[in-house]
Amino acid sequence: MPLLSWCPGVSVAIKECPTCNGIVRFQEYSSGFHNFNNRVPLTLPLCQLLLSGLANKTTSGRMLNTLSFFNDNRYHHQLLRRAFHHFLSLTNFTFDFFCYQCGYHPTVIIADTNWKLAFDIPLGTFKRPDADSISDNDLEIDIAKSWSDLDKSQIAEGLISGESIANPYYTPVCHSTLAPWMGEHTRIGDILPKTEVKKAMKSRK
Repeated sequence: MPLLSWCPGVSVAIKECPTCNGIVRFQEYSSGFHNFNNRVPLTLPLCQLLLSGLANKTTSGRMLNTLSFFNDNRYHHQLLRRAFHHFLSLTNFTFDFFCYQCGYHPTVIIADTNWKLAFDIPLGTFKRPDADSISDNDLEIDIAKSWSDLDKSQIAEGLISGESIANPYYTPVCHSTLAPWMGEHTRIGDILPKTEVKKAMKSRK
């Protein structure tokens, strides 16, 4: 059984498929680790710490900067964030939004996303859309499919990392490709308006 070296001085036993000789991925959470790409493991307490940071509106980058300063270490933040997003995509989150007065269907819902907590947004994202060339399809989004595709993209990132193949689920992330998540009991269906695009189309005063 070969050894997989995750970091200097630390080796982990791995298995090979007897048919194709491919490496069997180690992903057993009872061990206390999350395996991103067979090279980068994250401890589950670290994942929970970064997740609690997001819940308190602290970006994973800031959390990693804090840990780096505290431990006097230098982390490859971009790689660790990708590994953390991989963990999030494999996590089964529950969405239990409920209003005690209105139930699952309040009269007004204000849903927005703090994008800086979740994604690196390229500068081109903020370009105002052309109102003359925009189509009806550009103003709607299948929220269930778009977030499912994003999860698949993050999961595939760990599986093909280091391989010379393109991510089959890759979709550029910008304000027009996603909509803030709304629970199944709250939204009227999977097709929602792209509110960010509509806000950008408003005329300047």
